[in-house]
Amino acid sequence: MRRVVVLLSVLTGMTLGGTPLAAQTGFSFSVAIGYTGVSGEWGDILKDGIESDITISYLWRHLRFGAGAYFVSYNLEAPLEDENISNVQLHGQVSYLFLTGQIRPYLQLRGVYQRLRPEGHAFDPAPADPDDPEGENPAPGRSGTGGVLVGGVEIVLTRNITLDPNAWYGTFKTDDVDLTEFGGPVISEGQAWGIRLGITWYPER
Repeated sequence: MRRVVVLLSVLTGMTLGGTPLAAQTGFSFSVAIGYTGVSGEWGDILKDGIESDITISYLWRHLRFGAGAYFVSYNLEAPLEDENISNVQLHGQVSYLFLTGQIRPYLQLRGVYQRLRPEGHAFDPAPADPDDPEGENPAPGRSGTGGVLVGGVEIVLTRNITLDPNAWYGTFKTDDVDLTEFGGPVISEGQAWGIRLGITWYPER
């Protein structure tokens, strides 16, 4: 019986590196895909979208520090339903892991810089050049900043891989966008939310 217990302990150590925290500290790389929605002033014109997120992080004890990028392309509400706006975000983040075993609930705060840019010609300041390729136009983008709160749980799958389902909510403010030409207001503020499923890779140490 003792030999069986020892064998199981050895196999567990081979899979998870003794303890998950011991095997999975230091740098990690994460990718995620999810679904996002927008409310507030920007929510009056932006529909929901599919988001992607990439992050590099460093885990130290219960804290994880990181930075990354986030991408989403939104369809617009009528009368701009044929247009799209792309949103690219750069973020810095800090997370606190409440547990350090094989299941790790956490909270994360992100500080965000974002750039929203029309992909079509609806917001061009002058008539679009017919020879201008789609997506290349003189319409200015809109920059902004915001904050995001993320709640999730990291689930250890192997020594090097974890699964990361999470949900988030954030608020942001951008340069003014004048929609009076389309029968709308001047907008600059919004809130966003999303759900994501990610995978994190911890390189061999």
